[in-house]
Amino acid sequence: MVTFSKDDHDISNLAKLLAVMGVRNNTDLENLHSGFSPRTDTGDFSDVKVLTPHGEIEWCNMSRISDVEMRLIML
Repeated sequence: MVTFSKDDHDISNLAKLLAVMGVRNNTDLENLHSGFSPRTDTGDFSDVKVLTPHGEIEWCNMSRISDVEMRLIML
């Protein structure tokens, strides 16, 4: 068993380890995060549009995680 002192550095390292082991490595979060991100000249993405067969959608109004992807995260 590993013991930790109450030193802030030890607690910080433990929190980072838990995040890596529990969220980043054992879920599909990294797969959802991969891919391309849009660029913006305005800084607030108001100039970014997504073209779909049903018309344009402003980036600020986009849902970026589908229901299927959300289920994977929740598992």
